[in-house]
Amino acid sequence: MKKILLAALLLSSARVGFSQFSVGVQGGVTTSHTDATPDQSRYFYGVNAAYSFTPYLSLQANLGAGQLEGGAAATANAMHYTNDFYQADLNLKVFPVGILKMAQQEKYLYYLSKIYGSVGIGMMKSKTQISYLPGQVDLFEFMGNYSGTDMVIPLEFGIDIPLSKAFVRKGLYVNLFYRINYLNTDKMDGYQPRLQSNEKNDTYTNFGAGISYRF
Repeated sequence: MKKILLAALLLSSARVGFSQFSVGVQGGVTTSHTDATPDQSRYFYGVNAAYSFTPYLSLQANLGAGQLEGGAAATANAMHYTNDFYQADLNLKVFPVGILKMAQQEKYLYYLSKIYGSVGIGMMKSKTQISYLPGQVDLFEFMGNYSGTDMVIPLEFGIDIPLSKAFVRKGLYVNLFYRINYLNTDKMDGYQPRLQSNEKNDTYTNFGAGISYRF
């Protein structure tokens, strides 16, 4: 019981007087993971804003755009697509080491406390163009240029690297991250094969970097 009370006291003390707002930009590489193989890489860019409630918990909104590509463009009668997309999402970021009070006192823990994981929810607007395969229409539930808005669940892992001195909350931060975007549709790439083994919706990943300023 004493341990539980002590943990609650440490967590509550970390919350007192802590709030911070930040804005930033980001960009990087997208990689498609859909029915159209092989996977291809393209680009994305965007802006973000975040509000930190505690040293270990923040809420971040992202607004971005980019392009996805998959398949073999140079091969006849092969699946291929490009998708010019927009995406908006809201994410809860958790910095596990930031829960420790010592992270505000020990330098090595301070930098480790900038490693995070996040999960969110958002919407993705797709404008997809495909290589149409007239001889294989019967193999697909859906095949065609796709334009639609679908729900996306982003799962992200990354680190916010402060460019200022340790324990200085304000200033510039460099962000490095890897993100997996799970869509609630299998039509994002313009193809939905008529296969019993096709049980997964489309996904894509981001590997990127950004810079932000914390006020």
